[in-house]
Amino acid sequence: MKTVLAWPPSWSLAEWSDEGFTLVVDPEGLTLEVLAPRYRTRDTSILARERLERGLPPGALQIARTTRLTTACGWPLDLVDAAVIERGEVIEGRMAAVYQFLDHAAVALVRSRRQTLLGKHRAQVVEALRSARPAWSGARVLADLWSAEQPA
Repeated sequence: MKTVLAWPPSWSLAEWSDEGFTLVVDPEGLTLEVLAPRYRTRDTSILARERLERGLPPGALQIARTTRLTTACGWPLDLVDAAVIERGEVIEGRMAAVYQFLDHAAVALVRSRRQTLLGKHRAQVVEALRSARPAWSGARVLADLWSAEQPA
């Protein structure tokens, strides 16, 4: 299973693997990383916080707000806006998008070197995030999801 989303032609694909992909939204320092969906074993707010805090010292993340949306196809989507704080100054803007695809969850992380850069591209980024949908392919098929057991 993977997450598929549409992005503008001005964005470039920086990295691709079975685990997900990374897009360069703006070469001045705005990226979007989309991870492959996994079985949802935790609350989506915990998944968002874990992704947002990755690589940060304790207390460096300040969450501004969470907005509940749906994707263009109707899947639940939570957008979590946050900032990385160092010595009282915002040093990086972050946004997590957490998708709920049946019993799976997928997380995307937007990182910006400057809050103004994220603000400049916000509408376009949110539009791309709302275009996301699951793609069931590979060893499992959609019918298997209805009876799939949680991995050990």
